[in-house]
Amino acid sequence: MEDPRESLTAQIALKTDSGRLDARLARFNQDDFYVFTVTPSVPGNYYRARDASLDFSHRSRETESSDLTAATHYRNITHESLVEVLPGEAMRVFHTLGWTPGTARYWPGVVVDQTELRLSLIGKDRIGDGQELAAAATFRQTRLDKTLNQNNYESADTTRFLPCIEALATGDSLRSKCNFAHIRYSDRVIESSDFAATGDYRRIFGLSVQDRLRLTEDLQATIGARLDWNSGVGATVNARAALVYSPASATTLKLMCGEAFRAPTVPELELENNPDLVGNPDVDPERARTLEVAWLQTLGPLQTTVTGYYTRIFDKIQRTRSSNPRGLRPTFENGGDLDLFGIEIETQAKVAIQLFVRASYSHGFRSRQSPKECQGTWPFSASSTVPMVWAWA
Repeated sequence: MEDPRESLTAQIALKTDSGRLDARLARFNQDDFYVFTVTPSVPGNYYRARDASLDFSHRSRETESSDLTAATHYRNITHESLVEVLPGEAMRVFHTLGWTPGTARYWPGVVVDQTELRLSLIGKDRIGDGQELAAAATFRQTRLDKTLNQNNYESADTTRFLPCIEALATGDSLRSKCNFAHIRYSDRVIESSDFAATGDYRRIFGLSVQDRLRLTEDLQATIGARLDWNSGVGATVNARAALVYSPASATTLKLMCGEAFRAPTVPELELENNPDLVGNPDVDPERARTLEVAWLQTLGPLQTTVTGYYTRIFDKIQRTRSSNPRGLRPTFENGGDLDLFGIEIETQAKVAIQLFVRASYSHGFRSRQSPKECQGTWPFSASSTVPMVWAWA
């Protein structure tokens, strides 16, 4: 993608003795970019995104050994895009062949408006000097307020694209199969059919409990479990455990293991009105088990963390044509298991009162039958942290 682009992020935080309010607004615009490097910059192509969030937390009860905190999170995400897929020259050729009703460039895009609300209640209770119990209850609702295609060539029934896709897959005559004359042409871009279930929502209820226990002066153990009920996929239980060993004040070793799951997204379940891909309501959640070993070392102003990890993902969701329950179009299915393993190194140095320099490196592999290199990166950053939090009694 090419410039011009612009981005803006604004954030404010207000803090009192018993609460905190955070507000954040981020906007990103990109114009006149191209998708394929063989074509020049395309005037009119654009992508617009806005992310606004509001977080509020209040400590409603606090004693020497326990506290109770309530929190609210609200977030709204919108984005809109238009991208030229085929230029007018190609559309005129297709029009001459009788395949399309118009000769203007093919200019599709999407409009998305999504809101999220999360409510949580978190309690902690310290038992003596060596144990802390924590429990939390959460409610989260995500709603798709708008998920629309926008297009200057609108099809009332996208299943009529299937004969053409079948011809491409089987090698049949495209001339007899790929007739798009049924598409309605508009001289302007219009919002057309839903590509996922507009007005649909996902609700999640969660309960979690955790016990942190100091076994010896330099050894600490943590165990916990979480129960989630998801309106799209039902209930699941995941556990986690960790051992933290600090043989010296500047050295910490961690051994951590845990379970997690990822529910299918609304498009993965209900994507429609798309000639190239369709959702699958029968797809199952992905599940994962992770083992991590970490070494944290402090040398003066330098803090270094080295982490090795291994993750196995079960029932990974992927795109496929095989056993498609909704026709020839590609869909989403659970495609088996995947192993991920690698190493991460991060170093941070404080070079001035509010100036930090951070560098990190990660190298990962993914494997199911034989190892395959996944990534190797060297991100580097320097940042200055200036506190902008107002506090009053």
